[in-house]
Amino acid sequence: MRFFGLSRPSSAVFVWGLLLITASLIGCGGGGGGGGVSDTPSPTPTPSPSTTPPATRYVAAGFDLVWSARSRAADSPLIPAPASATSARVTLREAGEDGGDVSVLVRRRTNTTTSYSEHVTFARLVRVGDDLTLEARFFGDPDGAGIPVATGSGTVSVRGDGTGIGTISTASRIASVTVPADQSVPVGESVEIRFEARDASGALIPVPPGAAFFTVSPADVSRLGIFNGTQANGLLPGSASVMVTIDGVSSDLTALMVRSNAQVTLTPSTTVLPVLSQVLFSAQVTNAPSQHVTYTIREGASGGSITTEGVYTAPSRIGTFQVDAVSVYDPTKSASAVVTVKPRLTISPEAATLTLREQRAFVATVIGSSDTSVAWSVQEGPVGGTVTLDGVYTAPAAPGIYHLTAVCNADSSVQTIITITVQAGSGTVIIE
Repeated sequence: MRFFGLSRPSSAVFVWGLLLITASLIGCGGGGGGGGVSDTPSPTPTPSPSTTPPATRYVAAGFDLVWSARSRAADSPLIPAPASATSARVTLREAGEDGGDVSVLVRRRTNTTTSYSEHVTFARLVRVGDDLTLEARFFGDPDGAGIPVATGSGTVSVRGDGTGIGTISTASRIASVTVPADQSVPVGESVEIRFEARDASGALIPVPPGAAFFTVSPADVSRLGIFNGTQANGLLPGSASVMVTIDGVSSDLTALMVRSNAQVTLTPSTTVLPVLSQVLFSAQVTNAPSQHVTYTIREGASGGSITTEGVYTAPSRIGTFQVDAVSVYDPTKSASAVVTVKPRLTISPEAATLTLREQRAFVATVIGSSDTSVAWSVQEGPVGGTVTLDGVYTAPAAPGIYHLTAVCNADSSVQTIITITVQAGSGTVIIE
């Protein structure tokens, strides 16, 4: 805001944070006197001292108000008013004819964001004098309500001949600006970015969106644009860092997410694998120009490995792990699958053909568990033969197809079954 005298505005010098005001004289006058004629000159009479004090005079005073552009805070001494202000209340204390304050509220025009000036005159006459206190408060609210964004006060002069210039220093009350990080911008849409301005005590200062200047990190301009100076326009999905400046006070760069309506699905969504086994995952991306995804294992290398084509290899340890598929087009969109890795149990040999009452020793191998013991059984019961705790199987007296089962003692859900064919004929005992 810039204030200067009505009688000589071209001579005023303006600096940031200064308000200048000049009073203009509305009209005043003086009186005269007369005398008689005598033959004898008489001495000029000496006027007696007056005991009546001079009358207090009141004049119309006004000022020119200069609004700064609604953009980055003023960095020029020719723009003294804060960009965040939409109204200003200027007051001359105890300067009215009734001894009260004389005040005027000035609203910024809503149809322009550029700098402009306007002449404002107090609606009431103000007292002539050298000891007037002028106060100015700037508000983000157009009606001069709430906490001021800037204030200033000082002693000014209003002289009877219409001259007199006073200056006051003003200072912004905004001490910090922050941008809440929980914001997102949809691709192809424009939204207002929320921000907060606070004074030194931490009190929230209402500031209209038009008073803020938004800056997008140069590395993120392909993802986020600024439209109309106040709105963020989503261009490409991903993270984009934004900084907000109000009256020269800037926030930290804050990451906002630009989101699309893309969706990712991953199949299978759940699977159970023995250690060191493999499974192929397939990802599908809808509502996106690209089907490409990036596969990762949330637990890192300890959770196994996965190729760019989605081939997952389980680790050598048991556990539950998670595979993530993230859209390359929109990294905020992903799908997950749960992999349960269990011990691997194998029986050697994997099959056998025996004669009646023939014996064969089988070996069970457990990988992925510290407990490598198993429980042996014949699926058909005694009619299918017998098996010892050490895995020695004896064929029954009747030919047929039978099944030998080994169950992992560490995890009873893990078992392996092999087929044994028993043929008629004399048998031999083979113990391996």
